[in-house]
Amino acid sequence: MALKNYADVQAALNAFVNQAGVTPRQAPHGAFWNSLTYAQFTNGNVPGVPAGPWKILIIGDSQNSNIIQILNGVGDAANDFGQMPQPNPPYNPEQQTLITELADWIDAGCPDGTEAYEEDEDAAPFTNYADVQAALNSFVNQAGVTPEQASHGRFWNDMTYTEFTTKDVPGKIPGSWKILVIGDSQNSNIIQILNGVGGAANNFGQMPRPNPPYNPEQKILIAQLAAWIDAGCPNNTDG
Repeated sequence: MALKNYADVQAALNAFVNQAGVTPRQAPHGAFWNSLTYAQFTNGNVPGVPAGPWKILIIGDSQNSNIIQILNGVGDAANDFGQMPQPNPPYNPEQQTLITELADWIDAGCPDGTEAYEEDEDAAPFTNYADVQAALNSFVNQAGVTPEQASHGRFWNDMTYTEFTTKDVPGKIPGSWKILVIGDSQNSNIIQILNGVGGAANNFGQMPRPNPPYNPEQKILIAQLAAWIDAGCPNNTDG
């Protein structure tokens, strides 16, 4: 699958470490892609590494990008630290697939468009909060997950439109996690945690548990919900 933006890159890296069963949080850099912005990831160094600095990538040049070299087990970084991720790389076929997708994204200039959030052609747009509630309920039912087991439950059913669009996720959850940012799906926690990226996913993992993502339903929900958020969270109740 072609990586269209940084959210796709973060999701692909998270999916890979989950499939490979490795734990990057045990390394000094952690799952650094989840805590870096697009600009930091494409222009900065790998954080937390005592030796270096090691620039993560070179835009337009995957062959000389450290992230590609160390995944391939070549170059100076691999010479110093060995092929990654530890303890027993490579984890194929997943690792080779990730390398190919990530290299193509770098060589294409590291695009960060929002095409990944376009609606599925068969998915009707949300026109109001009732549509959002119905879609979330339909998704958890199709996926066979039980949000009632989490402290927040099916919080969207208990919140008003104003609460859902301006408040934090309720329940006994460490920290304060604003549900969404009106007009900005990419920085909305509900979108990030469904995609498995960002601060909330870094703390709690991709949602919903136990085995996300539940595709194609989850991908369609993310696209619809992101489009609704980016449209300003309309709440037209005129039938």
